[in-house]
Amino acid sequence: MFYMDIPARRRFCLMIVPLLGLLSMVCVTPAWSADSRRCVALRLDEDLAHGVGYGLKKARWQGAEFEDSGMVTIQPRMAGLMGPSVTLLSRDVRLAVGLHQTSPQELWQKARWNMERVGGCAPPPVTSLKSLGRAFYWRVYADMLTGFSRFEPKILERTRTVAEALFTRPYGFIFGGAVAGTLNDNTSALLLSGDTRPPVRRDIALYSAHPEVERLFASWRRTPVTDLHLAVSAGWLEEMYGGTGAEVVWRPFGSSFWAGADGWAVWRRDPARIGNLPFTGSARFTGQARIGYDMPESRFGATLAAGRFLAGDYGAALTMSQGFDNGARLEARIAWSGYQENQGFFRDTRLDPSVRFVWPLGGSRHRAVEATFRQVGRDGGQTLDRPLPLDRMTEGFSAREVARHWPQMLD
Repeated sequence: MFYMDIPARRRFCLMIVPLLGLLSMVCVTPAWSADSRRCVALRLDEDLAHGVGYGLKKARWQGAEFEDSGMVTIQPRMAGLMGPSVTLLSRDVRLAVGLHQTSPQELWQKARWNMERVGGCAPPPVTSLKSLGRAFYWRVYADMLTGFSRFEPKILERTRTVAEALFTRPYGFIFGGAVAGTLNDNTSALLLSGDTRPPVRRDIALYSAHPEVERLFASWRRTPVTDLHLAVSAGWLEEMYGGTGAEVVWRPFGSSFWAGADGWAVWRRDPARIGNLPFTGSARFTGQARIGYDMPESRFGATLAAGRFLAGDYGAALTMSQGFDNGARLEARIAWSGYQENQGFFRDTRLDPSVRFVWPLGGSRHRAVEATFRQVGRDGGQTLDRPLPLDRMTEGFSAREVARHWPQMLD
């Protein structure tokens, strides 16, 4: 049986972050720079097509010679993950980048994907503030949660402001943190439900009573073989839970389908302590296996997941999402589990429907509004709010997303 006492859990989460940070500083080697094989580093918010185009233009600026015969292979990488490599004819690259006589569409027709995996794609030493700036990300958003109740008050809602930051380091190390402050909350009625079972989400009011550390985690990500991506994360993973876990995603380039799985050993965070940082109670295991479908020539996707939820219940969830060109995203989810709720709508059906909408403000990647409509405080069918989900992070590696951005790759 997996067990750690509370001091041991605290020491574990406090030690894992600086340990991974130390490893990320010493694991640095030069990157590939040969004319025919090049690695390009993508930001977390950068699409693969533009990264490939920038890599080709940078090679030209550095005096690379693209002969009429031969091939050029570009290997994209993003925070330790390897995207699909693309191999192009050297002559076409010279005509497109140097003379502007070949269009991106013509490059696409002759491109060959994953013909060669370029090794040695470690980043060069970080020596400038500009390089550090490319590794830092921040975002501030309004988090609005609304739901309905059969009791008073009829409408439950909570509004928070969340500020989060991410810092990527060499060899796939990512460090993230976020703080949150509640602006308005009326969910305290859920504390009077009379349910004697351990709470999962229904004590949300306790976590909204004061400013808190939303997340504080370290993650390591890798692509051991083509199209197979791994992630290991540890720390304070979300508002109510912390611990450690792993994710795996298999996303074959050229296929509309992908598969993945994740598993987590987590503990509840103590809402009575400063920042909700200490852990309390015993370990819980949660995890799901999932398959996904990305509809070609669209921004629509669907995911079917099944496994163990946070309350120890088993079930399945179907999620459908629609992306928009301005960065907005609409998600609809319905989950079923064997957990019987004591109150609320859909309590007899054991269904948990929800709708979530993310809207960037002013076209900025740094400010947004996130609105969720669901049965607030439901305990059944609840999943961990994973930090930087691997399936979402690798979505840009799909042929659909690469093709969508490819016509503007040289802009």
